[in-house]
Amino acid sequence: MFKRQIDHFLAQKIPDFPSAELLVAVSGGLDSMVLFHLMDVLAKEEILKFKIVHFNHHLRGRYSDADERFVAQNCRQRALELIVGQGRDILEQRQQLGLSLEDAARRARYAFFDRCLKKQPEAWLLTAHTASDQAETVIMNLLRGSGLRGLKGIPAQRQRILRPLLTVSREEIEEYARQHNVSFVEDSSNASLEFTRNRIRHQVLPVLKQESGMNLDKRLSVMAAGLAADLSVIDAQVEAFINQWVTIDKDKNPVTINRRQLMRQHRGLLPHILEQCIHRAGNRKQLSRKTLLTLVKMAGNDTGKTMASFRLADNLIFEVHREHVIIRYADTAVETARGFSRDIPGTGCYPLPGHRGILKVHQADQAGKNEYLHNSGSDDETIDADTISFPLVVRSWKPGDIFFPIGMHGSRKKVKNFFTDCKIPLEQKHNIPILCHNKRIIWVVGHRLDERFAIKPTTKTFLKIKYDAEQHH
Repeated sequence: MFKRQIDHFLAQKIPDFPSAELLVAVSGGLDSMVLFHLMDVLAKEEILKFKIVHFNHHLRGRYSDADERFVAQNCRQRALELIVGQGRDILEQRQQLGLSLEDAARRARYAFFDRCLKKQPEAWLLTAHTASDQAETVIMNLLRGSGLRGLKGIPAQRQRILRPLLTVSREEIEEYARQHNVSFVEDSSNASLEFTRNRIRHQVLPVLKQESGMNLDKRLSVMAAGLAADLSVIDAQVEAFINQWVTIDKDKNPVTINRRQLMRQHRGLLPHILEQCIHRAGNRKQLSRKTLLTLVKMAGNDTGKTMASFRLADNLIFEVHREHVIIRYADTAVETARGFSRDIPGTGCYPLPGHRGILKVHQADQAGKNEYLHNSGSDDETIDADTISFPLVVRSWKPGDIFFPIGMHGSRKKVKNFFTDCKIPLEQKHNIPILCHNKRIIWVVGHRLDERFAIKPTTKTFLKIKYDAEQHH
């Protein structure tokens, strides 16, 4: 059914196919086992060599190990070499970087794929993404407010990673597995509505297919391929600009952009230039269209010597200066004569500079919702997690700080005046931690929460923050 299609795809993408060395990523699930079967059939008909790579995420205990054994057994039956990667620190990485479990697992998996390709520089790696995966990705990015780059979905090729099943629907995969008696393991987490992709797969797409027909997956996949082709034209212009007007120096400021030349470009090109520069500075998270337009607006403002800065993911700061836009790494913990600052990249425990205590941040359970009512003066607070995104910043008070104290019915107040009302001595003001999100104050730690981040009746996700001041001297 798909044999000729895959053969044609690989011949188009790989210069020395079929003699090239291939790595096939196999999880043990339906899609990857169908790809395994197809490659095995092709290998019997052509002079074709391939190995299997499997990544054990270690997120489902004995079930993850059972998947690894299943793939290993299939490799032994076909006398194929198996390369296995182990993801034993995914949960730790998730906490450190403030990622969803899906994103943390994906990063670990692709880091393993990249290591495999680095060890075998002539090899190509195949994954089993389908048109249905493409449709889910496009809808997920659409709901996140993504721009053109997000709506193009999963690329058919990313350097030496290829996706030969990207135009094949899940229904076609299931039919092939039935016809050829392909065995596979079922990942129970695929049915869990805890994950965004699964909610789109099981709840959103079925409704859309009822309205527009069962071939929606393929139509979205064709649309994504068309957008990818359009984007390649834009990328060529972006690359030309970067080569001429952007300096990349990993030892100092990772990326420096000539601001005057940047603002001479077509306005529609600016989000793409900034997105690519931020990516090259080290950001691995896709930026929303809203964020990119905010950065474009900041870059175009024309008052002051250092006009504005914006905190990005992966510990990066976007800064606008008179002559340049600089994208640099932020110091994770800084203490000066005027105060202190520390980035909070995700959940975890964070000692504050100068022995000012420890801030503990972790996800909280919805079951105890009634326990999360604000308690003025408490050393722990629970906030609406949907009102923030990592990284956060905890720092000392700055002149001009304002917030909206809970209990004041939307009235704003200067933090300085709040301290005065609380009779906090002048010498103590700079030692009180202030937790912030994109320059907005979340919590004057130990004193008062900002009502914009407080728990509401509609809150669905909770973030618990606890301050332990025992280290304070």
